[in-house]
Amino acid sequence: MGRPIYVGRYGQLHLNDLLRVTTLERLTLYHIKEWEILIKWKFPACSRAVGYPIFQSLAILDLKGMTMKHLNKQVMNFIQKITKIDQDYYPEHLGKMVIINAPASFKAMWQLVKPWLDKNTLKKIDVCGSNYSAKLLQLVDSKNLPAFLGGACHCPDGCENSDAGPWNESSYNPYPESHQS
Repeated sequence: MGRPIYVGRYGQLHLNDLLRVTTLERLTLYHIKEWEILIKWKFPACSRAVGYPIFQSLAILDLKGMTMKHLNKQVMNFIQKITKIDQDYYPEHLGKMVIINAPASFKAMWQLVKPWLDKNTLKKIDVCGSNYSAKLLQLVDSKNLPAFLGGACHCPDGCENSDAGPWNESSYNPYPESHQS
């Protein structure tokens, strides 16, 4: 579909460790900065590459390894905060979200999160267990889907560390004011 793909491996995230080196406010600002880069640089580059307008992304959230201990009050407040930001300021930029490897305990959290979501946003979200490969391959060409998600992509430094895409052409600079040489 030409959309940029975001893969979040949240089941591997250890928020308490992360908060030893940063703050929730800085994580929120980073989240907003990534949306702005997506809109200003990545969507136009994808549009040029496929020859038609691209203004939505595909988000794949991998919850493998997530347990209820990951879902403390601080985490829930952070999820609520960024969900509100996404819905208030970037509602039309989410094309599809696929939540994969959702553990049984996720059902309880999902019941808490769903009321925060707009009905149009809810329509864009599919929750899958561990049988998700066919769903992802309906949305992404195998060559662009990381191997750990059932695709054929093997980025040199690992797909989770890659920023591969048409925005990596020489004209791409997400930080035009602050990173001039």
